[in-house]
Amino acid sequence: MGYSQTFNMSSPAQDDPYIITSITGLSNADVNVNYQKTLYNGSIHMGSRADEREIVIEARLNPSYASGQTPADLRDNLYRHLIPEGMSRNVYTKISIRVDDGKTLIAKARLSHIESVLYTKQPAVQLTFKCNSPYLGVTTYVDYSQSITTESVEFDVVNPGAPVGFSMLITSLKASPDDIYINNETTSQHCNIT
Repeated sequence: MGYSQTFNMSSPAQDDPYIITSITGLSNADVNVNYQKTLYNGSIHMGSRADEREIVIEARLNPSYASGQTPADLRDNLYRHLIPEGMSRNVYTKISIRVDDGKTLIAKARLSHIESVLYTKQPAVQLTFKCNSPYLGVTTYVDYSQSITTESVEFDVVNPGAPVGFSMLITSLKASPDDIYINNETTSQHCNIT
């Protein structure tokens, strides 16, 4: 919705408005394993699934008192990430984590809880983000271009090796699942893709 806030974990500056004191939920997501008990000893595995990720950030509030900023002002900036009930289901806070090798890990989340940390010398908040996936994504773009001049291109699902149109082979060597988004651009006036 146009609001953003940066938290500098690796080298916070003295005048940063938010200084992270702890963060959890960046390691592997928990896997929920379901067993059904049997009449005798032992159980039957009924299924497993990775639980959605939950990222919890605790940050110290460091307002610029010289410019009239207060801890309440900094908390208000964070409250903007609370998405009201009436908002679209597809509105999320995007959490981008830049890591040492230059890649950016991405999680889509909703801020579910803001709590003021009490009984501390300096004001602090704890932010709880519930993610819509157990995995942190890395966006990689691969461009593939092919000029198609025929009137129509067909995919033969009965004979997948038949030379009609073009095909795409995507392999993944990573341990976690991949989301694949396909974008098509055409220079033709009419295009029908099924």
